[in-house]
Amino acid sequence: MDLSFSEILVVCLIAFLVFGPEEFVRRSHELGKFIGKFKTQAQNFRVMAEEEIVKKAQVDLSDEDDRGKS
Repeated sequence: MDLSFSEILVVCLIAFLVFGPEEFVRRSHELGKFIGKFKTQAQNFRVMAEEEIVKKAQVDLSDEDDRGKS
């Protein structure tokens, strides 16, 4: 789901009107920290998944080599 700049701007404007300037800044800061942590965890998950795929491929190739020698 991609949001255009104008859609993000409308959401921010509505949030600003609902929460007020001080609360909006605080919540924006918290949202930014959450997004940063989420991106880090997503990257860590992707790296771990890629490592497992490589390990599985190496095991599969090793098994094929062993069957070829028998």
